[in-house]
Amino acid sequence: QQYAEFLNAVADADPNGLYSVNMSIDARGGITRGGSSGSYSYAVKPGRENNPVIYVSFHDALRFANWLHNGQPTGPQGAGTTEDGAYTITPGGVVANTIVRNGGAQYFLPTENEWYKAAYYDTGLGSYYDYPTSANTTPVSGPPPGGANSANYWSGNYALTGSPNFDNAFNYLSDVGAYGSAVSPNGTFDQAGNVWEWNETIAAAPTTYRVKRGGDWNDQDAYLGSGLGVTGDPGLPGEDFETG
Repeated sequence: QQYAEFLNAVADADPNGLYSVNMSIDARGGITRGGSSGSYSYAVKPGRENNPVIYVSFHDALRFANWLHNGQPTGPQGAGTTEDGAYTITPGGVVANTIVRNGGAQYFLPTENEWYKAAYYDTGLGSYYDYPTSANTTPVSGPPPGGANSANYWSGNYALTGSPNFDNAFNYLSDVGAYGSAVSPNGTFDQAGNVWEWNETIAAAPTTYRVKRGGDWNDQDAYLGSGLGVTGDPGLPGEDFETG
């Protein structure tokens, strides 16, 4: 719902491709688009308002953060809406993958260290858990609401169906916060499974990539754990990426 509001505010023409048609045609996508360039309008598929948004690139996520930082304005994509604020987005910075957070940013993507600490670190104990569910044992894969150590990921079966068979017409995403008892030591939800989350950190190699964390509905438990982060092309709006 929030991303659809963003699109309706700044994507009448959408020169930066904040919307992907896969959001409509893919069963996991949750947003449709009507009209033509200059008069586009966007709507959330019924019942999908609280799903995490997918098919967003890293730069889409930065522009969403800029929009929030700028007070959620309405207007063309420019410095006052999507191209400046928390991040200064330029064509050269996009190509070189050098865009970094501006000082005074009010909304922004976490660095990998920020994401990692929110997921795994227990301040009271002064130590890190293996999983973002305040646990050192593998979370249970099953439908929400689940228990204190549960998540939406693939364990030989898909969590929401209990079946090993993939159905391309099924929405495998759970609502944000649906696993209400599976909380990190810092009070965050959904850092294990459901969808990958973009991090601000530039990958060590290749430096044209950015870090992503947390695993998704189609990944095994290793991707949920503290020891494994991966990288992604910041220009590609993958199916399983969210703003984080």
